[in-house]
Amino acid sequence: IRKATTDKISTVVIDTSATETMARVLLRLLSSPIGRAEVLEDDNYIVLTRPNGEEWREIFVERFRTELSPFEPAKEARVYLSQDEEYAYFSSGDKDFYDGLVSLLEDVDGAHVDRVMSGDASYVAKFDPPFFNNKKYDNTRAFEQWESQEATGYQTILQMDLLAPKSSLKPGETVLYNYENNVWLGRWMSAEVVQMNEDFTYEIRGSFKRKYNIPRDQLRRLDFDPLAS
Repeated sequence: IRKATTDKISTVVIDTSATETMARVLLRLLSSPIGRAEVLEDDNYIVLTRPNGEEWREIFVERFRTELSPFEPAKEARVYLSQDEEYAYFSSGDKDFYDGLVSLLEDVDGAHVDRVMSGDASYVAKFDPPFFNNKKYDNTRAFEQWESQEATGYQTILQMDLLAPKSSLKPGETVLYNYENNVWLGRWMSAEVVQMNEDFTYEIRGSFKRKYNIPRDQLRRLDFDPLAS
């Protein structure tokens, strides 16, 4: 189909009467940049055929996307206007390709798209696409699906460690008191045990105000014994 203003081809239709030999000749002509420039409407054209179970027709359309016009905006689609009416469709240079595809699906009852394949992305200077996090998307359905899940089984893992109990401290015994209990760095100072309470905590005194209910883990004997400190 030629465009009236330029007399160049803007649409290539391979109908059911076309042969594979004719398609090969056309591809050979268009494989040359000079041939495409003389025949096609710049980079804005479409190719359409009905595969009808003939693999060469699908390959014919695919080669436009992979070889002749491989850069975006280049789209190859499989469109069904009905259950038995399939079209292999290629579009080059159409930035509104998806808008047209949506309009087609809305206008034709029963039409659907099997797949769309895009061409290679062209170089874009200073490409800086926006970043989209999860808050940019509607996760309502996903959240509802997550909330509706029910466990089909449970697993409990127990790890048993045997720790030797620390020996008790006697009143009047001098110990180190961890007054700043930190997992990485503790601070210690000298203290004296006053008594052990019924809950196995300790009352201590020293250069500080008397402390009550100090856990055994915060006290250490001066004579360090790894098994009894």
